[in-house]
Amino acid sequence: MKRLFIILFSSIILSGCETVPTNNTSYFQHYERCAQTNEKLKDIYVCGRANRQFVLDQSPGNRSAMGDRYEDYIYQLVKAIDNKAINEDVAKLEFYKVTQAARRDLQNMMVAASIYSQQQQAQSQALINQGMSMLNGQSNTSFNSSTNSSIGMTYPLSSNYVSGMNRICIYKLGAMVKTKTINGISLCPMSY
Repeated sequence: MKRLFIILFSSIILSGCETVPTNNTSYFQHYERCAQTNEKLKDIYVCGRANRQFVLDQSPGNRSAMGDRYEDYIYQLVKAIDNKAINEDVAKLEFYKVTQAARRDLQNMMVAASIYSQQQQAQSQALINQGMSMLNGQSNTSFNSSTNSSIGMTYPLSSNYVSGMNRICIYKLGAMVKTKTINGISLCPMSY
């Protein structure tokens, strides 16, 4: 009887998710899909975590530190609701903010990758042109490789630590790093 109850309870929880996770699903999309069919943040968390874990079990190499931090942040929100530190509405608002930031971060990374690819192509073409000029006896040896792709970019949270009464939040986008100092008891925003 107990086993039947556990199976029934598990099927109700999992059927409430009604999502089909795939290997191309970003970590936050599992939770977004679950938010469409679940009201409570705790249910969204359980559903999103189960879907993400299902995909990670299929291809373990796809696990990302950003996804783990996002998942932990949602878990911390659920714990805060359970401990009555915040109410459900405030936690869900924060969930939606963090999820939007994650979506924006993904879009920014895709844009940055595209810009980087275009810059690499332009530099390669410039080197080819320079080599052809040298082969033809021309002595144009200048080469311009200046870039400024960090303007308007959103940096995802990489790590954080407490220093005295402050929390130091470290954000990385590729090789670029930004830091932000906040109150030591606050959580770092997922992006900067």
